[in-house]
Amino acid sequence: EESVAVRVERNRYLKQYKEAISEVDDLKERFRNIDLVMKHLKDELVAKDSALVNEHFDHKREQAQKEKHLNDGHRMEQLIEQHETLIQKQETDIQRMLSTIRTMDDEALMQRKEYDQ
Repeated sequence: EESVAVRVERNRYLKQYKEAISEVDDLKERFRNIDLVMKHLKDELVAKDSALVNEHFDHKREQAQKEKHLNDGHRMEQLIEQHETLIQKQETDIQRMLSTIRTMDDEALMQRKEYDQ
């Protein structure tokens, strides 16, 4: 009877040992799966981080280009304003010169009439 009890206990421990081994194997498999998922997530994170950095620099470059275009636009507006002012001044000068020419033509006509008389 004692040997039966020893065999029963031995079988019980053997069964517990096999269950423990199976549980350890399951845990190892889960750990490998988690490790693979972590590696995949890490790679994904690196790729997304790289894309974000590139996007950041693209955005900065576009902002700088936008600012340059705005500055160019303001400079062009100032040049247009300066040219319009110059054109107005030249038109005023032309009108003044035309008036002077008319006056001189009138005076020349009067002098010719006086000379002819």
